[in-house]
Amino acid sequence: MAIYHLTAKVGSRRNGANARSKAAYITRQSEYAWRRDLVHAESRNMPSWAHGHTDFWAAADKHEAVNGKLYYELEFSLPKELTKEQQLDLVRSFLESRCRVTDVAGVLPYTFAIHDPRQPHVHVVINERAFDGQDRAPDTWFKRAHGGGARKTRTMQPKAWLHETREAWADACNHALQKAGYGVRVDHRTLEAQGVTDRLPAPHIGAKAWAMEQRGIQTERGDRWREVQDVNTSMQELREVKQEIAEEMERMGQEHGQRRLDEYTKEELDNLSLEAVDALYEAEVERNTRGEQEQEQQMRGGHQVKSFQEFREHYGIDDDQVAVEEYQRYKEQLEIFGNIEESKDCETERWKRIRFTQTKKLPRM
Repeated sequence: MAIYHLTAKVGSRRNGANARSKAAYITRQSEYAWRRDLVHAESRNMPSWAHGHTDFWAAADKHEAVNGKLYYELEFSLPKELTKEQQLDLVRSFLESRCRVTDVAGVLPYTFAIHDPRQPHVHVVINERAFDGQDRAPDTWFKRAHGGGARKTRTMQPKAWLHETREAWADACNHALQKAGYGVRVDHRTLEAQGVTDRLPAPHIGAKAWAMEQRGIQTERGDRWREVQDVNTSMQELREVKQEIAEEMERMGQEHGQRRLDEYTKEELDNLSLEAVDALYEAEVERNTRGEQEQEQQMRGGHQVKSFQEFREHYGIDDDQVAVEEYQRYKEQLEIFGNIEESKDCETERWKRIRFTQTKKLPRM
């Protein structure tokens, strides 16, 4: 299934970063050529003097100010559901949109690479100096703007840029998945923000720890990842058991109610009070009027109660059980339900000879 992962780092001289080495690492060149997980690598928006990404990032190491930022690095996972061509199109469109800035003229130079060891993912390094189309020598490019250097964008400095980038990547992935015909979606929000309380977030293992795990060497990150996977598996099994119990309880409740109703023999119905008979009849009519005829046919063996007379005949309720003074109430109810003939039948002389016997109430279901 598609998973969401996006992290950002800043490479500067202060933290000992090296732009050329980072670019060589993600593109699997020079000292990293032995790695065999590279799928694709390319650079965009480079100045004319940079004949390859190596020239550009080596110049950044050489000419960028001592306290300057050499690059911004993004790492994000790709949806496994997409083909390699679809993944590449997704990465290109996403990076082009994120490297098109508005506070300065031009676009940001960047180099990206797709790796696919087990989970396809992307590494990208972005320079904050915008390429505005002007020809500059390498040493001039990295000077201050008032000295003729390429202007720096300020949009990447606030944390808001990272939040916007995370959301933008989720939107781009979901659009690509929908376009490819997949129903799965990713969410950039934390599990807590999503309202998910029955699953733990999986920790990131990292390339070094994963390589050690592949060689059979257990790592602290690997142990933590396995612990979280075990907990999430147990919680998933618990959710499934709870669902099964809820479905079983619902089924048992329905069967129990039907069984209790089926157990009412003629003798038991003879003992029902007028209020109980009235309640059963009203329940029958209400269920029928809600459009549940098919369900009632199954519960009654294909029989549907349409009038009180038919109701009494179906359940074997004798005329002697119903009091004369109560039939005015039935007449009013039947008129409401639209059965005029039955209402008129209530007025015939035979109902005046009926006697009433008080009996016990219907037991609870």
